[in-house]
Amino acid sequence: MPASFYSLLILFLNLELVTVWCVGIAGATETASCLFPTFSLARLIKITSLPIIERQDALFMVFWVAAMLLKITAFFFAGVLCLSQWC
Repeated sequence: MPASFYSLLILFLNLELVTVWCVGIAGATETASCLFPTFSLARLIKITSLPIIERQDALFMVFWVAAMLLKITAFFFAGVLCLSQWC
C-alpha cells in the first residue's frame, strides 16, 4: 500500500480520537457549542509535576499554530504543484 494511504489513516484515527475525547469529557452539547473544543479541553489540563509551566494552554497554542502553519504550507505546495503540471 502507498504511504499516502497510511498517512491518511493516521490523520483520520487522530481526528477520531480527539473527537471522541472531546465528546467524552465535555459532552455532545458542549462540544457542539464550542468554536474550538480541543482548545477548551487543553485549558483543563493541569500539570502539577512541572510548576514552572503555569499556563499550559499557551504551550498547546504554540504546537497548534505550528501544525496549522505546516498544514497550510503543505496545501499551498500541493496546489502550486498541481497548477504547474496542469498548465
